[in-house]
Amino acid sequence: MELDDIKNTWASYDEKLNKSLKLNEELLRKLNLDKSKREMKGPFYYETTSLIMTGLLIIVISGYTYRYGSEIVYLVSGLLSILFCLTEFVFSFQKLKILTRIDYYNMSVIDLQKNVLTFKNKYLQFKKIELTYTPLFVVSLIPILGKGLRGFDFFSYYTLYIFITIIVLIISYPILIWIYKNLYDKKLKNTLQFLKELEVFEKNES
Repeated sequence: MELDDIKNTWASYDEKLNKSLKLNEELLRKLNLDKSKREMKGPFYYETTSLIMTGLLIIVISGYTYRYGSEIVYLVSGLLSILFCLTEFVFSFQKLKILTRIDYYNMSVIDLQKNVLTFKNKYLQFKKIELTYTPLFVVSLIPILGKGLRGFDFFSYYTLYIFITIIVLIISYPILIWIYKNLYDKKLKNTLQFLKELEVFEKNES
């Protein structure tokens, strides 16, 4: 085999190898981005549901407050419940705003990491507030819902009011903790790990 033939053979082999490496790089990038996007669907769906549910709750409680607001205790109960629902509505809206800005396939890995970290910081900030005001929300919500749904006056039965409030809190806090752990903490950790792997790979390739 002549020298030119050997050079041509090596050039052809080099070209095929480069194409193969480039294809593997693209497949790895797509795989990690797909996994990142899939992980972040959990928070996205939860926040979308939360936005819709709190919006509906605001409408319902506003109606009950208008109907029974002539009694000061129900006016206060209704207004406080609406305030907490509005707060949650705004929290969900702000988190969704960040999530919808993330373009997994047209952003650099660094920009993706920044956006996911921005969402994580916002989530942690709101999480502290939510855990703090949940007892107050439950205390304010039970009377106006009881009056609106069943015409029941919890303020005439304080023992029952306290008992139901405690039961609701005992049930709701574990649910909240489960949601934070499984729909946020784990998902964010996995997403950032996938992006970190991709960042390391791209650095090694450059």
